[in-house]
Amino acid sequence: MNNVPAQSFRLDSGTPLIYITVTLRQQGRNIPVKAIMGTGSTMNLVHKDFYREYLCHLPMNPNTEIPMQDTNGGLAVMQGLVPNVELWCRSILTRGSLVITPRAPFQLLLGREWQK
Repeated sequence: MNNVPAQSFRLDSGTPLIYITVTLRQQGRNIPVKAIMGTGSTMNLVHKDFYREYLCHLPMNPNTEIPMQDTNGGLAVMQGLVPNVELWCRSILTRGSLVITPRAPFQLLLGREWQK
């Protein structure tokens, strides 16, 4: 695992992306995840495929459909809410609610809700 806790990358538009490695400790396994720190996002987002593979044992409220506008102006409806997920950043335990997104170019995006 990389010892650098966060890295910054630039897209063609010049917008920096900050990646941070967090660990999900689920069912006796440590699952490292390279997450995007979304300083403009008000929600924590998890891709539905990542949820199905690693987090499906956690309770999810499928009745929580949240409309969200993305950075390109498109509108998507999120598919549920997974509350109180443990996310480890090295030895620091944090918790966050994750909104399941049906389409995203990432596994996990940690928004301002997690960063505060």
